[in-house]
Amino acid sequence: MRAYTLSVLGKCTRDGGVPTDKDILEWANKKLSSNGKSSSIRSFQDRTISSASVVLDLIDTIKQGVVGIQLVKDDNSKEGKMDSAKYAITCGRKIGAGIYALPEDIVEVKPKMVMTVFACLMAQDFKMHSLI
Repeated sequence: MRAYTLSVLGKCTRDGGVPTDKDILEWANKKLSSNGKSSSIRSFQDRTISSASVVLDLIDTIKQGVVGIQLVKDDNSKEGKMDSAKYAITCGRKIGAGIYALPEDIVEVKPKMVMTVFACLMAQDFKMHSLI
């Protein structure tokens, strides 16, 4: 998994260098705000990630129309968060992101795995929009 993540991160830059956590966070927050989303994250330990809404918002900014808002659970129960996390991973894979994290990783906000979700989405955004 480490080698794959490093490979994904290397695709996010023109020179093949590996972006830092700060670079990934800045990309995500800039992408969200420039597309009119109110969600944002302060770190990969941000407890708001547990609802998966920021991940779904980010996917929607990368490719509009993939996320069916009517399918997103809007409750903060463990079951609702798990359903939303499963849906976020499915949507991420649907746009071509090689996400290998589990829904539990998002709901429990496991920082290293959450970072891989954002890194995979960043790489896919760069790929889809010919930024690399």
